Amino acid sequence: SSNEYILFSDSWDQTLIQWNTTTGGVVHSYSNHQTGLSILAGDSPTIFSSFDNNTIRQFYLNGTIIRNYTGALTNIVDIVTLPGTFFSRGLNKYILQWNTSTGSIIRNYTGHTELVRSISVLPGTPPILFSGSDDNSVLQWDTTTGKVVRNYTGHTGSVYATVARAGGLLFSGSIDGSVIQWNMDTGKVLKNFTDLTSRNGSVFSVAVTAGSPMQLFSGTADNVVKLWNISTGVVERTYVGHTSDVRSVFLLEGSPRILFTGSYDKMVKQWNITSGEVINTFKGHTGAIHSVFAIARN
Repeated sequence: SSNEYILFSDSWDQTLIQWNTTTGGVVHSYSNHQTGLSILAGDSPTIFSSFDNNTIRQFYLNGTIIRNYTGALTNIVDIVTLPGTFFSRGLNKYILQWNTSTGSIIRNYTGHTELVRSISVLPGTPPILFSGSDDNSVLQWDTTTGKVVRNYTGHTGSVYATVARAGGLLFSGSIDGSVIQWNMDTGKVLKNFTDLTSRNGSVFSVAVTAGSPMQLFSGTADNVVKLWNISTGVVERTYVGHTSDVRSVFLLEGSPRILFTGSYDKMVKQWNITSGEVINTFKGHTGAIHSVFAIARN
């Protein structure tokens, strides 16, 4: 049932909202939050959110603040969390890595020649960091040294989405209208997913399932989400309902898997992946939605 997960979204309206997943209403609206959101699952889930004055705030579901992270020179717009550490990007050319025990910045990853637009982390010892940029490249980083390991070139536009998965799978989405599947180890293009029927197919968000069967979703500037057949490269289903850019696509693994999307139309939607129907529409933001994040309740 819908009570089995926790759903948050952030927006350019500077609020962070936790949604009631049964009624579609607002459980809690936190003000003075910027765009940038991640949730670390666990016995007591913690939310990481970009807060005013270049701060990242970590807090519990009940609102209790755990820590404010300071030291970033600009507002944070994306956060990726792992136990003990997290990565963030602002509207600049580098990525920061933080230590959640000390609250300090561990490392600054520099190498992109234009703004960083996406970050993704493959968990492991050590974790592997990937980033996409306005320089049209995807970079792989060594998180023990901060150095670039590999440069993936093939996109002809800014890379707004990167997703890394176990088994050497790497996907990126670009405003050039394509999603590229890469060989993580060689940097070669394995497959290019492009919908030639699309009016404005700029890809802003990509989600890939963790388990099998593997499913690839892209959120685009033509207001839809596309489900791709990874083997054939064709669009299997189009999810229609948003009225503006789909900027965030989030997959919650489970039985069944649940698809959530956030759009510049100020709405969050929950979809039945199989039928393509909207299960729930969450209204309450007064500005464009930047990201959506859900976790299963323990």
